[in-house]
Amino acid sequence: TRASGANSIAPPPANPRLWCHHCNTQLEYAAGASYVQCFLCRTMNAVMTGNQVGGRTMNMLCTVCSTSNLAPWGTALVRCGQCNTVSDVTHIYATTGGAR
Repeated sequence: TRASGANSIAPPPANPRLWCHHCNTQLEYAAGASYVQCFLCRTMNAVMTGNQVGGRTMNMLCTVCSTSNLAPWGTALVRCGQCNTVSDVTHIYATTGGAR
């Protein structure tokens, strides 16, 4: 048996997906999201256009208001979402040596 009008029901749009950069779990997220937290390992993944693997992120505390700001790894400048202060964060790449 068939439901009335079943031929006219469109399937729901598929949400985009990416793979967690830390544990390789596939994650589904809402279109337009900038970051996705892995439900398995809790790692934050940056959504990067054209990549199927989430990008590494960094968490920067604003030196003026102490707000926590998330940014993709490799970002040189981070603007605080609370007070709009722009911070140069390039010094962290020299001290970490790019290690995870």
